[in-house]
Amino acid sequence: MPKTVYIYSPLDTPRLRYVLELVFRHVLRCDYRITTHLDTYLSYEGPRINYGAPATPGSELRIPAHPLLRKTGLQPQRLPVQVVDGLPAFCFVEGAQAHLPFDLFSLVFFVASRYEEYLPGPRDAYGRFEAQHSMALREGFLEIPLAQLWVLRMAQRLEAMFPGGRIQPLPFQFQPTFDVDQAWAYRYKPLHLQWAGWLKDALAQDTQALKRRKLVLQGRAEDPFFTFADIEEWHRQPASDPIFFFHLGDYGKLDKSTSYKHPMLQDLIRRLHKAHRTGLHPSWKAGGQVSQLAEEIRRFCDITGQAPVRSRQHYLRLLLPDTYRQLLLAHIHEDHSMGFAEHPGFRAGLACPFPWYDLKAERTTELMIHPFVIMDVTLKQYLKLSPEAALERALHLLRTVQKTGGIFCTLWHNSSFSYIGGWKNWRQMYLGLKEAAENQISAA
Repeated sequence: MPKTVYIYSPLDTPRLRYVLELVFRHVLRCDYRITTHLDTYLSYEGPRINYGAPATPGSELRIPAHPLLRKTGLQPQRLPVQVVDGLPAFCFVEGAQAHLPFDLFSLVFFVASRYEEYLPGPRDAYGRFEAQHSMALREGFLEIPLAQLWVLRMAQRLEAMFPGGRIQPLPFQFQPTFDVDQAWAYRYKPLHLQWAGWLKDALAQDTQALKRRKLVLQGRAEDPFFTFADIEEWHRQPASDPIFFFHLGDYGKLDKSTSYKHPMLQDLIRRLHKAHRTGLHPSWKAGGQVSQLAEEIRRFCDITGQAPVRSRQHYLRLLLPDTYRQLLLAHIHEDHSMGFAEHPGFRAGLACPFPWYDLKAERTTELMIHPFVIMDVTLKQYLKLSPEAALERALHLLRTVQKTGGIFCTLWHNSSFSYIGGWKNWRQMYLGLKEAAENQISAA
């Protein structure tokens, strides 16, 4: 849409400014201007949106204003969902004399800001907000980027009302990402952990595991988790360049990585850091302690010579607003944790990066959120899918992003390409998905 879009609103609030920036800069990639001056608005001859005001002379797209963007603070919201033109919608305004019966901007704000995750409510054993408690899963729209779809619908209406410019949806992209929780299954572990592993396999009378462990430790077989050569070989095309996130925490119940001090891990990190984008995978402990996060950032700097600019929380431990505030204080400006552990889809209703809005401070921040769509552990462990069924589920999501535009981001682990832990045949599933994504890019 080449022309600047003018938005007239009697009120100009931080929430409205945030959502307009998200809608027009990050989704539609076009210029816009908000004004509270009616004369300025009426004198403009390009695309116009009347937000929450009585109709004015001339052509304009009228969107009613729900109270959500005028308020500050957090209150439980009662937002009934109805289907409008084939898509779920909410933030309806009774008696609205507008082109839409609901406030599209408030809908986008509610979904993208993760408003519901700030409110008190049930959390899982790890303290996480679960998909089952989200409006998106409850109302059946988690597996579509609802906010992005409504923005595109709005743009199509503007295009029809103000001919002369074409909408350019976001290009389809494929972004594979990998969390390196454990680079090796058997090698480079302290002696007491090696003995514990031997004992566990022996007590289970798992002769195959005992034999496998012996061959690896004798150097006669490759460690099953060390799949990085394969990962790099699969992603040689620039369109699918991977991002690696490294766990550099201390060993603990939920943090079982190879010691950050080990030279082999450091060599691996340095090599991948030189060839690809990398980031920090803050440990479980770092998710709750600012001092531990700072220490792991220091370790990353010591190994790579550079401070991390991006991160993804271990176990997707995302607690709003605390987690994001800690990342900003640590000078990390990209978070890649926006997705549910137990269900695939679009947690924030978007398939593109967007800025984080701190609801408690009521301000737009410098932190960019990069949502992912699907995770290996979700498919296998939470949904209990076979590799074949998982591929079908993933391809459906892939086609959804291809239609709307944006980034189809996957979260996988190097260990998921191993032949242990029930992951046999899952590399074929991933390769099928990767091939389909790359074919979509080639065909574009």
